[in-house]
Amino acid sequence: MALVFIGSLLVLAAPVPACGAGALDACRGTLLSEVNEERSAAGLEPVTPHPVLEKIAQERAHEIATGGSVNPSMARLQTTTRRYYREGYDPHHWTESALIGHWGGEVFDQWREVHLRWYEEVREGDYEHVGIGVSSLDGRPVFTLVFGLTKRTMEWRLAEPLADFARVREELLREVNAQRRSEGLPALAPNPVLDAAAQGHAEDMLRRAYYDHENPEGVTVGSRLRDAGYGKPSLVTENIAKGLFSPTEVVHRWMASSDHRSSILDVGVTELGGGVAFGENDNGFEVIWVQVFASPSQVSRKKGKNRKE
Repeated sequence: MALVFIGSLLVLAAPVPACGAGALDACRGTLLSEVNEERSAAGLEPVTPHPVLEKIAQERAHEIATGGSVNPSMARLQTTTRRYYREGYDPHHWTESALIGHWGGEVFDQWREVHLRWYEEVREGDYEHVGIGVSSLDGRPVFTLVFGLTKRTMEWRLAEPLADFARVREELLREVNAQRRSEGLPALAPNPVLDAAAQGHAEDMLRRAYYDHENPEGVTVGSRLRDAGYGKPSLVTENIAKGLFSPTEVVHRWMASSDHRSSILDVGVTELGGGVAFGENDNGFEVIWVQVFASPSQVSRKKGKNRKE
């Protein structure tokens, strides 16, 4: 999680006001509009107000107006982060800036005048929510902006490409066969029946919030293959994993585990199926992967064991 704070002091002669000391709510609306106009120009989605961020931003503006420092201590930033969690906002990252500026004019442009880097970060940054605080200090406005992106939104964004199951299976097969080639082993062939069995098990684990090679009724990978129409394989093994967002990552994680590596490099298997499911369940947001390795019964191979994580 990244914490970014830039405190700035700006005192300018006031032009004709676009927002004034007697209309703080209007100032918030003006600032939100200006931020989203800049983000639209950069090709980004608008940020929307969030009650937790709004509360923290407004309290921060009042704190500065009553004599608090524009530059917070690291201890305060850490306390603020804990407060986000406590109040139900789970940030992937967030940033905050406070500014003593002037009434009127282009409010958001005042940040550009003081600190261009932060202005550009917010204008083009990966945020979804905003909190805006406005107060007054000796007749000058105190503006506070807090931007955030939740962990939930980040996880959904990372997982979205996994909805292309065909591409994901191609990449899984390519990664597995690259590992096998490096060991002088023959490549595995894709099998749509194995794909269906792997996908079904991944979706069942996600839907019912469990994580095991056997489902709660005790059904094993061999039974799932028979139910999918594969018949009785001469050899079958299965790898499962969760919490990763790309085929490359998950295959590398499996290769770092002796049992999973053995499944990938098994000389007795000839075909591969893959599945992935992602979404929210009783455990929160999860990405669950399944690989099924098998040899059909007509292939004479040495009998092997199912391997479990």
